[in-house]
Order: sequence, then structure tokens, then C-alpha cells
Amino acid sequence: MKRSKRGFQKGASVLDVGCGNGRLSEWLEGDVDYLGVDHSEALIRIAQKNHPQRTFQMAEMSQLDLKLPFDVIFTIAALHHVPERAHRRETIQRLHNHLKPKGVVIMTVWNLCQRKYSTAWWKALWNWVRHAGKKGGWNDLWIPWKTEDQLRYYHAFTHHELKQLFHTDLWTIERLYESAFNINVILRKK
Repeated sequence: MKRSKRGFQKGASVLDVGCGNGRLSEWLEGDVDYLGVDHSEALIRIAQKNHPQRTFQMAEMSQLDLKLPFDVIFTIAALHHVPERAHRRETIQRLHNHLKPKGVVIMTVWNLCQRKYSTAWWKALWNWVRHAGKKGGWNDLWIPWKTEDQLRYYHAFTHHELKQLFHTDLWTIERLYESAFNINVILRKK
């Protein structure tokens, strides 16, 4: 089989979890069998309008049940929006269930250890202490989105926490590294 410009086998099946407006599908060009899923109906409509040659559908990542296996799953800047450790573990398990043997997950989460998020960090820490750790985590942040009074949930992952999230009996962590504003993980299904 021939490889695409991006290193994937031509015709490889690619799932984009948390696809938003479908921007990743532009990067993949026409070389792969692409499906983008997102929980936002508005974003799915935008993706369908902007990329009519691709397939998009609504789906909640923590309840993903597509009945299809994929060669590659992307989840770009999405997992950090999943609250509670149990839901994150369920999401990771569902990604695993949707991969072919030896399939790959390419994941990014925002690196929230940046000065511009210091106010959100202080609020999260205060909330965690005030509730004796029983309401949310010390690294569960609410960050202004579009306007100051519109807040959006983000879980601030650490490298250690990401490593713990991927059970070694199910995954091989091929690479875990930071880029400018993200923590990136490349996983392979065992």
C-alpha cells in the first residue's frame, strides 16, 4: 500500500474525536477515510458546510459507540473538557475499543501551567481547599470563554496523571511531550 503525505496508509480509517469545525480534516487532505465526531450540533453543522467531502456526526466522547474500528484516532484539545476521573477513564476505554489492533491515538490537551491562567488556578485551589477536596480536583479550572462571564471547564493534566490514565496492559505510550501550549501523547493499542 502507498503512504499518504502525512504518513498514513492510503485509505486508512481516521476518527477525529472532538472534531469541532473539522479543521483537522484539511490537514489530512483526501488520503484517508475520515469521520469527525463532536457533541456540539452547531460545530458539526459548520464542519459539514466547510468540508462537504468529509463525514461528520454528533457523538459524546465519553459515550462513543460507533461499532467501527479505526487505524488512527485523533483527539485534539478535547479530553481536558471531560470532568471527573471516572469519565476520563471511560473515554480512554472507548477510544481503545474503537481502535484496530496496533492502532494509534494522537492526543493533545492544553498545557494550562501558563501565567495567563494563574487566576483560574488560584480559584481552583481555593475551591478544592474550601471543600476539603470533595468537590472537584485541585486542577479543575473554569476559564473565561469568549466573554469574562462565560466560563468553560478544563482539566489541567500533569504528565504523571496522563501516564496513569493509560493502563500499560492496554497501551504503549510511544511519546509524551510538551509543545508550545499543549501536552501531546502518542499511544499505540497493545
